[in-house]
Amino acid sequence: MKSIEFVKQKEDSIMIVKEKISQIGAKVIEEKEINNGCGYKLNIEHSKEFASIIIYFKGKNSSKIIIEKATQDFENIFCSNLELKVIKPDGVENRIPVSASIKIQDTEIQKIIKESIENTFQIEKLEKHEHQEFIYKITYYDFSCVVTLYKSGNLVVQGIYSDLIDKVAEIINAYKPLDDMERALFYVSAKEKNKIEKEIKENSEMLLKMNERVKNFPEGFEDYLFENDKKTYSTGLALVEIIKKVSEKLDEYNFLVAQFAKVYEGFIIKIMIEKDFFTIEDYKKNPEIADVGNALRKLKFKKYITDERRYGYVLEKMIAIWEGSRCKEMHSDPLGDRRIICIQNPEEAFDKVGEIKACMRDAYNILIRAGLTDEDICQTKKDETYKSEEKDLLVVQNVEKDSNQINKEKEEKFLSFTKESHIGTDESGKGDYLGAIVIAGVYVDKETNEKLKSLGVKDSKTISDSKIKEMAPEIRRLVGEDKYSVIKINPEKYNELYDKMKNMNELLAWGHARAIENLLIKNDCTAAIADQFGNEEYINKALMENGKKIELLQIHKAERDIAVAAASILAREGFLTSIEAMGIKYGITIPKGANETVIKVTKSIIEKNGEGELTKIAKLNFKTTQQVIKN
Repeated sequence: MKSIEFVKQKEDSIMIVKEKISQIGAKVIEEKEINNGCGYKLNIEHSKEFASIIIYFKGKNSSKIIIEKATQDFENIFCSNLELKVIKPDGVENRIPVSASIKIQDTEIQKIIKESIENTFQIEKLEKHEHQEFIYKITYYDFSCVVTLYKSGNLVVQGIYSDLIDKVAEIINAYKPLDDMERALFYVSAKEKNKIEKEIKENSEMLLKMNERVKNFPEGFEDYLFENDKKTYSTGLALVEIIKKVSEKLDEYNFLVAQFAKVYEGFIIKIMIEKDFFTIEDYKKNPEIADVGNALRKLKFKKYITDERRYGYVLEKMIAIWEGSRCKEMHSDPLGDRRIICIQNPEEAFDKVGEIKACMRDAYNILIRAGLTDEDICQTKKDETYKSEEKDLLVVQNVEKDSNQINKEKEEKFLSFTKESHIGTDESGKGDYLGAIVIAGVYVDKETNEKLKSLGVKDSKTISDSKIKEMAPEIRRLVGEDKYSVIKINPEKYNELYDKMKNMNELLAWGHARAIENLLIKNDCTAAIADQFGNEEYINKALMENGKKIELLQIHKAERDIAVAAASILAREGFLTSIEAMGIKYGITIPKGANETVIKVTKSIIEKNGEGELTKIAKLNFKTTQQVIKN
């Protein structure tokens, strides 16, 4: 990658670059805005080779050009006669350069980490040398890094610090926990690594001392941390003491703050889980559910403070630490001012570390030790509810008895259905703002039931997306084309139907009913199972003449059934296909869910294509729409 100083007016810069591309006999095959308009990317072809040219903007002017994936010849030709100054490597990036090295001798763990990376990210296999097992360039939105596994068992992660680096580190740590040295050096740049490693080895007792301190003499919030964050925290404390002994000045000290900033993020997530914002299982499946910055800015912890006048300051403090330490030093910002981002003296780093620690201590004491719980907040309301319902207690008890009896009968019927030929239906995409809703149905008999079990069919929520794509074609092959039906409701059709029905459950029921009806045309069947997602009458009402002849069981956790599980995989594949096609159309990776990243991507699409495009890509009834279209 080559970086070139390029200060021109914003509009002129794109025109000049395009003219230069044309002059050297190359052609632009794709162009698009990136980073919310802070950059402009041109993918080009030259002499049957492909490369990318990115122009970054700062205010009304361009600031630099980055040339990616280009041959040396192309770089030389492109730069000739432009009278542009190539930035020296030290000045290419204003953020933390990461060059982490982890020793992994177990070949099985190497294999698992390799597969996890392949299944989680968009990867590009780079040309490897004979002493390397693999070398991947990983891309995640506008971030990238390179991961290399050497035959010696050394795994190296290189790039500029971003959320992507964190995600890669989490995968590695899940299967091969980092040791003290690896954790201490993870955020240290290659330039400083040998120097810091030498100091750590000479002061190795400090790591042990701090581990013992956090383990046996916690300050309160330390014991509250997740186990992996406790280790990172003790490593950070040791680094602080070690850096105090280093007489030679380092180029920057961001790596020191990085240790504590990571712990701070984990600390906030721990509070969110304790306060029932989401479960630990939900977070493991989708880390973006945390959306820490949004939770802090919207003061979602305010209701847990017992005395806002005395202790309300902690909310502003938590935001300031997030913005000033977690985001500013650690999040990707190609236009960031180095004087602001780079921590060039140890005292400033120590101050930031002290601020993070003080914030965690105060937040722990105010929100956890002395804070209200959700139960406390609801107690008064519950008391009033209990009083008003006291006279109806007998009725409530009878309803509960009836409900228990109904559930018992449903379970008995469920077990009976699963032993016979039947249809199973499920859906995917109903919680995602972008992309289609897909409903699938699968008919199984005793023969296909066993085949699907042998294939390893289970609830799609427990299978990775890459595995879904492998299994779906096998399921279609095993059951045969007459025994599955997939109903894809693209966003435009979804919005049309929702305008008529005004109810998502009614719309889902329409899709489930269509899948069942399609299968009944070619299969003699008397029973069907669907996951219960609302009033059971929705699907019954949506069924037509053939459908009303069968016995339909709607039950929670229906994916236990092999037919429903197979349907869930086909539905998930259909949803993934819809967002991948959308990504190709708009030249951007389409995220799942309904979070800040989704809002950002949606805005970038409509900024480029107009607000009229929104109805073609999104489910407009989501509250997310208001966040997308607001100024």
